[in-house]
Amino acid sequence: MDGENTTIYTNHLHARSLDSTKDESHRWIERFRNAILPQLNQLKNWRICGENLFYKHTIFYQDLENIFLAYSIWSENNDKNEIKNQSLSWKETKIIFDKIGISYPALIYEGIYNKKTILEKFEEYQNTKERQVEGFVIRLEEAFLYQDFSKAVAKYVCNDFEITSTKHWRYEAKTLNQLQNNQNIWTKIV
Repeated sequence: MDGENTTIYTNHLHARSLDSTKDESHRWIERFRNAILPQLNQLKNWRICGENLFYKHTIFYQDLENIFLAYSIWSENNDKNEIKNQSLSWKETKIIFDKIGISYPALIYEGIYNKKTILEKFEEYQNTKERQVEGFVIRLEEAFLYQDFSKAVAKYVCNDFEITSTKHWRYEAKTLNQLQNNQNIWTKIV
């Protein structure tokens, strides 16, 4: 996913940087947060991380399920066992996303790590897409602590993935990515 890394809390949200500028994409993600707020309030002290795909960065998406695709939920403080800053297991994460109605990236493989199988599955996935695919992310199935992130998550970028612009996407003419079936991004919030 080629978007803006965004973290959603019950009382605020931010892009990768806490002082990121506000624009239409941030207004959309704020509406999204407000739409899921009743469910978020039940999560207490958790944050949801994902990609805000409102604007084209290097890849133009024409068939998104939603503008925000989430990939992790983090517990700030679990009162039961005093674990702080822990990513929930992938199973728990998907259950919560499905319950709230939050979309997440296409899964190309789930199972024991096998590089050959993963690359074969990724190639199969690429062949179903008319657009360029940047790569994929691998994460541990079980929960992990924030300090173990670099050992628990890895990103693979295709050799032929090409960044065609010399400017950061914010300083170019902005292009809206598109939802499946040309749905209006302002009416398809969740």
